[in-house]
Amino acid sequence: MLPGDNIVLANDIKNRFSPAITLSFILLLVGILYCLYYGRIGYMPQDHSTVFDGGWRILSGQVPFHDFTLPNAILPIYLQAFIFKLFGINWFVYCLHAAIFNGLFCVLVFFFLRIFGGTLRLSFFYALLSGVVFYTPFGIPVQDQHAYFFTFLLIFLACLSIRTSRPLLKQLISISLPVVTVSAFLSKQIPTIFGAALVGAILLVAERRNLIALARSLLAGTLAASLSLWALYHILGIDFELLKVYFFQLPAETGRDRMAWVISRNFADTIEYMISHWQLFSPFALVTMLFLGGTLLVCLRFIISGTRPHWKALGRRMEKHLFPLFLAQFFLLICFLFVILTNNQRENGVPLIFISLGLTHLSLQGVWGQDRSNDPTVRSLRQRSVLSLMSFILIGSSLWCAWNFDRRVNATRMVHDFIYKKKTNEGPQQEKPGALSFLVWGAPKSYRGTPEHFLRIVDFFQRHTGNFYLLGDSSVLYALTGRLSVNPVLWFHPGETLPRAGSPLFPAFQDRLMEALRKYRVRYIVIEGSRAAPYNFTWSKVNLAYFPALDDLVQKKGHELEHFGPFTIIELIMPFDTDPAGNRK
Repeated sequence: MLPGDNIVLANDIKNRFSPAITLSFILLLVGILYCLYYGRIGYMPQDHSTVFDGGWRILSGQVPFHDFTLPNAILPIYLQAFIFKLFGINWFVYCLHAAIFNGLFCVLVFFFLRIFGGTLRLSFFYALLSGVVFYTPFGIPVQDQHAYFFTFLLIFLACLSIRTSRPLLKQLISISLPVVTVSAFLSKQIPTIFGAALVGAILLVAERRNLIALARSLLAGTLAASLSLWALYHILGIDFELLKVYFFQLPAETGRDRMAWVISRNFADTIEYMISHWQLFSPFALVTMLFLGGTLLVCLRFIISGTRPHWKALGRRMEKHLFPLFLAQFFLLICFLFVILTNNQRENGVPLIFISLGLTHLSLQGVWGQDRSNDPTVRSLRQRSVLSLMSFILIGSSLWCAWNFDRRVNATRMVHDFIYKKKTNEGPQQEKPGALSFLVWGAPKSYRGTPEHFLRIVDFFQRHTGNFYLLGDSSVLYALTGRLSVNPVLWFHPGETLPRAGSPLFPAFQDRLMEALRKYRVRYIVIEGSRAAPYNFTWSKVNLAYFPALDDLVQKKGHELEHFGPFTIIELIMPFDTDPAGNRK
């Protein structure tokens, strides 16, 4: 190589990668700001408290499956604790966590489409729209979106591995796949299992000639992930029985129960819902139709290849570009399975739709962009006509879907079980705790809490010493008051996070609850009615009567001290932080 060749090579690399880096930065920034804008709006007690309280617990020194249990969201709460540690404990930092993942997801989508030959403009377009449907509908950290992020990262790495010709890079990616799979699984089991199955199929087909080398790399990654988990298990002192029951047994039982419901009802309900809201879910029908059309073209090649050379050539090109189209359909399938198997709002389960549309667009470009007519004029006209029509349909549908999603879902915050209307929710500015200053208030109609009630709770515990147990959903109060989280589960959801009252596992859980009251020397019981009177129980319909031992304790030793909106503060006459003589410990 001549001395001047190094300069030419450096300039070539710079020219190739500078636009991509610039666009990636724009996607990251726009994805973050867009998610922050909407993510700050609204408060749903159960959803908005989970990861916030989980991060606070980790910062306070608590350990999952030792001090508290949870069926998922392990990785999100550790990440939240880390971000709280860096930037402080407040609502802006909480929303920033979700917004960063939204921006990173846009960047991943951009480079993913580039792997399949997407132009800078096309990849940027679909990556930008992906930020509309990924984290923005929820707006705050949640296990579902984290699982989707790592599941997509897993698929991204698998596709990168089969596309690269560098043996070392291929090996490093293969080693990393089990680690990314574990990260997704520790966020949430679904959609992880669907993504892992897809990756397994991709690798099995694409690397069928190098299965031994692939198996070695995957085994090395699996071993590394397993050893890391084993080390953490022993270092953190995790209770195996709690891990078995609350991370595997209860979620598995919930999954089995939902499967029967899915087969009997939810499948048809979801289809009907998507049809009635076609403005939001039109990509499902569009990609499916184009997928079926592409498959038909391939079949036609074999049926009439002997008499129609044009169809034969078209079928050949379709075969070559069929993988992105198949992948697009599988992305929609993952979204659909997630929607029908979870209890979430359907609009929160479709973050892959614009990736699917992007892959479909690239596949059609590959087929119709290589028309081999003998007449250059005919070829040029045919190419431009077909590609222009297809691009108009796909880009127009994408913009229409994104606009409707922004207006109907993100702007209204409907995923959180209420409809936010700026004019309706505008009113006298209510005082709120300083840590919640970034929050724009809006809540479900059945919830009676206000920012002022939160402020009065915080003020109360600034004036009174002693820990409290919250029988409610707004566990953000533990961090806001600086008190240790007492609940032995991260959030209330019978059958999922804690045993149902009639379950053989319930007595052991109730013993854990009472032991937690003693361990943290609880002086106050705070009862929050997330659903308005006459119901007065948590979002998942848990109330004081659900725990007979706690109910008996409150009836015998408790008296109502304060009442703030949905919150009732009960002081225990003989609290756990006093000895039998009544002296404070």
